[in-house]
Amino acid sequence: MRKQIEATWYELKQFVNPIRPTINVVKKLNRKHLIGVEIGTYLGQNAQNILQNLSINKLYLVDSYTPYTEDIGWEGNEDIYIHAKNRLKSHSNKIIFIRKFSDDALDDIEEKVDFVYIDGNHQYEYVRRDVRNYYPLVKKGGVIGGHDFFTDNGVANAITEFARKNRLKLYLRRPDWWIEC
Repeated sequence: MRKQIEATWYELKQFVNPIRPTINVVKKLNRKHLIGVEIGTYLGQNAQNILQNLSINKLYLVDSYTPYTEDIGWEGNEDIYIHAKNRLKSHSNKIIFIRKFSDDALDDIEEKVDFVYIDGNHQYEYVRRDVRNYYPLVKKGGVIGGHDFFTDNGVANAITEFARKNRLKLYLRRPDWWIEC
């Protein structure tokens, strides 16, 4: 029952503002046939919004649906994956689920992409690796961004450090961050 309540609360939070700021920035690129990556798909709500609001040709959905060793209180759950897969089945010709940790999924992404949306493990080291690993995959003029900049120090510290080190302009709009490539 608790997991059902948590899933319902998650969906209610997303309903309040279903299109995240980073996705609106990608929308303004006015590109057709976008190729993107979402790291951390969970129930598929954000992926669904991406698919409904952008001209998507292909969306890689990277989520192992298993816990990291440090995750306490969250157990990987096949039901969560099935829920996401069912939610997105009307877009099955545009999505590729990659059930791996983001570090291991890089070789499964076969081309440069227009955007990457990072919402996986929020611990500093994982966010740092995700932005460092996936930034080179983004086409010139594309966007890398993500969620929870304002609610998690691991995200904020890793992203601020990456932007500063690479002399990139970091954009912020609650609850997102993004960098134009």
